[in-house]
Amino acid sequence: MAALAFLLYSFFNTKEKLQKVALLLIISGGFGNFIERLVLGSVTDYLYLHLGSMSLFIFNFADLLITIGACIIIFVWFIGNEQKD
Repeated sequence: MAALAFLLYSFFNTKEKLQKVALLLIISGGFGNFIERLVLGSVTDYLYLHLGSMSLFIFNFADLLITIGACIIIFVWFIGNEQKD
């Protein structure tokens, strides 16, 4: 819950639109996982990714939102650092 509170604080204090989108994705996924854990006692993973016989990973939609948001944040950080140089 503390992490979600920090992310909400960051969301309301950032000016960059792309960073706001990324934080919203992360907050949405985190809140979805939190509610599911609160109601069911665990988070159900239901998307199974594999290539042929090689198993990659199993995840849920909330995890996908968190991952996409984190990738956008990392991208924004790299772009910001390159512009400063």
